[in-house]
Amino acid sequence: MKDYSWGPGWGLEILESAKPKELVSVYLGDSMNALPDITFRKEGEWRYMIATYLHRNYMFSMTKDREIDSSRAANETRFINHSSDAPNLSAEVRWVCGEPRIAFFASRYIKAGEELLFDYGPKFWPKGSG
Repeated sequence: MKDYSWGPGWGLEILESAKPKELVSVYLGDSMNALPDITFRKEGEWRYMIATYLHRNYMFSMTKDREIDSSRAANETRFINHSSDAPNLSAEVRWVCGEPRIAFFASRYIKAGEELLFDYGPKFWPKGSG
């Protein structure tokens, strides 16, 4: 991990180079049923407080019914930053022992020491924020 004091905060750099389509890492956290918007936005709900007051959202949708929340239990992949212009990773849902998982694959050759980036997608950004 690296602290990018110029803007995005923490980020993640790859230690060894990766070839296109190579598995780089897997997103870890609490696997849970997707929360309806009304529950997520409920005042006092800790996920709401983290997203609203700390401006951090670690929920990753795997399917329409399942999400991974890495706000409490996670690995280094929660520090991968967003880029819609030059992502070097793609995130794909893969099924492992009947459970969905998020796998990150290199979308191009990635040199050792390069920051890892992927496109968070339009659902991540609140309306009017980008």
